[in-house]
Amino acid sequence: MEHLPFRCLSARPWAMIVLAGALAIAPHVWTDSGPMHQIEQTRPIWLGSSGGSMNDITSRYCCGGTLGALVKDGNGILYILSNNHVLARSNNGTIGDAILHPGLIDQDASDGDSVCTQDPSDTVAYLAGFIPLQFKKGLGPGAPTNQADAAIAMIDTSAVRNDGAILDIGTLSGNTLAAVVGQPVQKSGRTTGQTFGQVAAVNVTVDVGYSTECGGAANLVARFVNQIRITPGSFSAGGDSGSVIVESDGVDPGDGRPRAIGLLFAGSSSSTLANPIDAALAGLNTTMVGGSGGGPQPTPTPTPTPTPGGSGQAIVQCITFSTDGGKNADKHLNISVLVQDDSSSPVSGAAVSIDLFRDGSPVGSGTATTGSSGQALFSLKNAANGAYNVVVTNVVASLAFEGTTPENLFRKGTDASPDADCRGDAPQPSEAVVMRRGWQLDAGMHQAAKIKARHEDRLFGLAGVVGTGLSRDERGRPVVEIYVEKAGGGAGAPATLEGRCHAGRRHGAVYGVLTSLRLECGSNGRSP
Repeated sequence: MEHLPFRCLSARPWAMIVLAGALAIAPHVWTDSGPMHQIEQTRPIWLGSSGGSMNDITSRYCCGGTLGALVKDGNGILYILSNNHVLARSNNGTIGDAILHPGLIDQDASDGDSVCTQDPSDTVAYLAGFIPLQFKKGLGPGAPTNQADAAIAMIDTSAVRNDGAILDIGTLSGNTLAAVVGQPVQKSGRTTGQTFGQVAAVNVTVDVGYSTECGGAANLVARFVNQIRITPGSFSAGGDSGSVIVESDGVDPGDGRPRAIGLLFAGSSSSTLANPIDAALAGLNTTMVGGSGGGPQPTPTPTPTPTPGGSGQAIVQCITFSTDGGKNADKHLNISVLVQDDSSSPVSGAAVSIDLFRDGSPVGSGTATTGSSGQALFSLKNAANGAYNVVVTNVVASLAFEGTTPENLFRKGTDASPDADCRGDAPQPSEAVVMRRGWQLDAGMHQAAKIKARHEDRLFGLAGVVGTGLSRDERGRPVVEIYVEKAGGGAGAPATLEGRCHAGRRHGAVYGVLTSLRLECGSNGRSP
């Protein structure tokens, strides 16, 4: 991909002053291109606004980013969530450092300050913890990996809104959401304000450049794994680091508020990179703060009410695969779908509808009724070998269908029989990429992830390669992406991987060189 390498998105004053001066500041406008996020707010402040460490300054530059969202620990103590490189100066911060709003780059004459003034009265929080960044040493293999560029600062409760309201977005759900290719997202950040985009790739491994000090050369490289790539390039700019990325096409059905998906930390002129929000939260032992009021709120989606005759919901607990009979090697594939209520009792007489996929392509659908054991049975006669997975599309019963399918995958011809996939037994997200529909494990994407992982070291060994990721083509088929630093990078990239991933078409100005390998989902070994 051209316009790389990726760099962390801190803002430097010489660029940001020009930007702020070129845009009209209209205090009565909430949705804007950035200025409302840069000016000093009356306490308590909204998040999605300018901020950073008081010490993020050198003799020539001062830096800043975005105060992203509100989180809490197990004791209920409230913190601002942002990036390590925004709050902790890329591992150089000291616990207790003052965190300012606005950031040093946005200090102005309204309260007697000038740009880069270290004004203690602007303190809104204090650095409380960060996930250390691990940097590469040398050019050889075996680079340490990172999952999140994240830090927290304990708030002054009189200085920051305790409901965590974010400019333009309002309060968030206390729950989070996993990223899915094609998912619409939004963010509210210091430089570009509220912007909208979509998830372009998941399971991204990428090298990101960092500097040792504000305004310095990005000569430190950190490798991140299991990241999220978002487009278009206008989704973010320098200074938006630390913004929390949330869903823009829906809300949590439980509380009617949008859920956080990622933590913005790096980008280029064509893409934005984000840590999965759960990786950032887990690394800091925190959870999202779910608020009430405080700005625009989406219309809640009503939770289905169970019909009389049962309690709770009908839940698909397990998908079990087995084989028997059949002609020659093409044995019948048998599938059992176990439906229980929320007390783990079997649900009988329920009509269960499924779609069946082999190697990522649909091969059939059907409906069967559960017996007294709660099991609905399906069979695909003389089934060819391949990777199968099931999506439960509906359960019609006296209880409301809970709506999800356990992640499942059965490799006929390879896996032992029988093979059961139940809730709690699913592959981890870094290995199993899920589709939005039904949140099921997509067999094709799972296979692509495995192939990508097996060849990643070799791909990173090619000149100019800075990352890889998983996406989909225009027909929804899995694609392994290769990100290159500039035109001409990635020379020697293989035209095929394991006979399953084949060189995709060139993509003009955005993909000036070979940057994507399509996953072949058929069984004939030819590129579709």
